[in-house]
Amino acid sequence: MMPRMGRRTEWIVTVLLCGAITGARCVWPGDTQWINDEPLLLAKAAAMNATGTLATEGLRGTVGVTYGPGAVWIYAGLLRLTCDLVDLVV
Repeated sequence: MMPRMGRRTEWIVTVLLCGAITGARCVWPGDTQWINDEPLLLAKAAAMNATGTLATEGLRGTVGVTYGPGAVWIYAGLLRLTCDLVDLVV
């Protein structure tokens, strides 16, 4: 019975720790780093909104494969709601 109780305690501590880390990200959303893919996705989404057309492709991956446009569409939808990057993070 003792090993079972130890696993339960580890599980609860893990869930609480993950919750605290996630909560901290929500408290300070302006501390998000906009590097790598995010600026490229935002640029494609802004261009999509400016031209009024749907994006047909996403970003090119590291092995040369082009991803689908789903992420660009999500960012374009968010950009229609607000242009403030902190609001986009929230």
